Amino acid sequence: MKIWQSSENQTESPEIPLNKGITALILGSALAHHNLTTEVISIWVEKAGKNIDIAKEILLKDLVSLGTFAEDIIQSDGTLLTIANIDLTKDGGYIVLQESETIKFKLRNLDGTKNYELHGLEGFYPTNTIIMYERKSMGSEDVSRDFDVKGYDLGSLQTDGSITEISFTHENGSVTKMSPFELKVMSRTIDSANYIEGSVIKVSQANRIVFPLKQIVNVNIRKEPGVRLDFSLRIDESDYIRYQMPTK
Repeated sequence: MKIWQSSENQTESPEIPLNKGITALILGSALAHHNLTTEVISIWVEKAGKNIDIAKEILLKDLVSLGTFAEDIIQSDGTLLTIANIDLTKDGGYIVLQESETIKFKLRNLDGTKNYELHGLEGFYPTNTIIMYERKSMGSEDVSRDFDVKGYDLGSLQTDGSITEISFTHENGSVTKMSPFELKVMSRTIDSANYIEGSVIKVSQANRIVFPLKQIVNVNIRKEPGVRLDFSLRIDESDYIRYQMPTK
């Protein structure tokens, strides 16, 4: 179902309500994935009690990168250069909405000269396994920062020449270190072709490295000062709940 389409010169959407549960979001843009810049999206389930944040001010390029990695290919057609099918649930079911509950979307920092679209895919059985996305960052003056990634299954790191090393602490206490080049090679080994342009299959040139975080509890990023880095994550709800439970 079509949820929303931007109009000419529109740089920000209103809060867009959807009163039917969906299993996935199709995001379309007249900009190619590598040309998305500062556009952000928030997605949440509005409840009478506490809202559920699916994505809060996450960059569109990171949502596309995380939502399609090793699972779906980024498509294009004659008018939309980015068409991405982004799962919102883990098992393919639809998000359950009670009476008066809605899923809401809001986009900001859009290019007013380009078109953006949102479509929803309906599921045929209910689920509570919602996939969530979270945006983090590393300050321009930071030269080393640890990120607690327990309960997350994917990371999307902005690539930049200032990055010198990425270290991963695994559940068993082992630490492995990679250069940005090595991490990119590993990422492309897992997801070697993820973008269709016309009839040609390519590796997306967005300035992102996407990598798995299963059984990893901490990521340390080292870089030179002067550049702010975006680092976005996808939450594995089952792992996240396991890590949040108190130790007996």
